[in-house]
Amino acid sequence: ETDLFFFRLGTGLVEIGADLGTTVASQNKAFDLQTSDNKVVFTVLDGTDRDLYIWNSGTGQSRVIANSAADEYGATGNSQNDVVFTIVTSGTDHDLSIYDFDTDTVSGVSNSSAIDTVQGVLSGNGDVIFHQDTATEDLRIYDVSADSDSSIATGTSVTQVNVLANDDVAYNDDGTVSSFTQGSGSTAVATGDFNGEAAGGDFVVKVDNAGDDDLVFWDASVD
Repeated sequence: ETDLFFFRLGTGLVEIGADLGTTVASQNKAFDLQTSDNKVVFTVLDGTDRDLYIWNSGTGQSRVIANSAADEYGATGNSQNDVVFTIVTSGTDHDLSIYDFDTDTVSGVSNSSAIDTVQGVLSGNGDVIFHQDTATEDLRIYDVSADSDSSIATGTSVTQVNVLANDDVAYNDDGTVSSFTQGSGSTAVATGDFNGEAAGGDFVVKVDNAGDDDLVFWDASVD
């Protein structure tokens, strides 16, 4: 049995999930992630699979996020203190859902017959950028407020996905680095490899110029 504890100055150690009853209390727990408002997301191994819970450090109370027969684990939190989590349906099918603590509800981000992987979240609105590995590789965005998703890019190899400081997304689609802005779409920057972010959504692309490595600078403010 592995337990989790939270240390608070003036109080000392507090056991996480102690309010869940004797059955869950005797199961193995593991830290998963912390939300921006200090709630603790943790997994519980029930003997066959991992279930997902959240613990409120302010009240000492726990809630179940997901406890199906599949493995569930947290992928990331967003600026709205939602929890994006993965449901391992099979070795070739990983679905994504999002948990809203304020309403204690779960919404599906993606339940395709593919491996869906979170690539990042937008800091302004909490929307989720995720990769969907189907016959082609699809980079998609999930709109939290609309509870819907749409495609950013589809290719045979979508890699180097980076959510930038201004909430633009830089990505490599079959060798071409592009910049995506929510509401206006994608712009191809250069053939090459993403080579680092500057400030305000600017970034650098490394370009092969007849065997030499050149650097191309993308200025997001002038597009």
